[in-house]
Amino acid sequence: MPKTGSRLCMHLAVAAALIVGSFASLTLPDLAQAQEAERRWERHAEPAYDDMNIAQKAGSNLRTGVLGLVDSVAQGFFSGFAILSPWGGSLAKKVGTFVGDVVGLVDDNIVTEHVTRGILSRQLLRFGAGAGKGITKGLGVIHDTEFSGPEMTLDDYVGERYFHTRAYVEPSALAGVGAVVISNFIVRPVGSIITIFGARETGEKMHEYGLDLIDRSLDVNFL
Repeated sequence: MPKTGSRLCMHLAVAAALIVGSFASLTLPDLAQAQEAERRWERHAEPAYDDMNIAQKAGSNLRTGVLGLVDSVAQGFFSGFAILSPWGGSLAKKVGTFVGDVVGLVDDNIVTEHVTRGILSRQLLRFGAGAGKGITKGLGVIHDTEFSGPEMTLDDYVGERYFHTRAYVEPSALAGVGAVVISNFIVRPVGSIITIFGARETGEKMHEYGLDLIDRSLDVNFL
């Protein structure tokens, strides 16, 4: 019996060693593959521009210029859509608010409010409140920067009659879309093009100037 027990223990130890070895053979390659995949996703860090040789600078300028050109144009389209979209945007907010105020003169005045209860005007005002909520924050996400601007809550619309003038003097949708067009389709693309030809510092300044145009457009009020 003791011999049988020792043999059983030996067989169990061998089996355990084989199981551990098989798990190790499965785990180690998986771990190596995971580390390799993580390295692949890491951003390629360029050396400082002043430390590059002529060929490296030319390649960096070409890559930065082309990517900047594509980036600015794409941002221009998305920013314009965010401002002008009929399903929700800065201009839709102002138009919805204005139409709601006008309709409110009919269905939400001191005479008709007991019957119509502002059923249509309040929905238009709610649309206006929802359409433009977080527009400046949305522009900030698109352009990877911080734009600031006032936000209004639903109470600002349906809590007070008759004209919600605060909405009319929020950042101008027309000024905003004008700044987006000039910035993303003219100033920044030109900066990207001259970057390709070596004017890196000037191109970067034009990029910053383009973003500053959008930021300053938020100080323009009314429509």
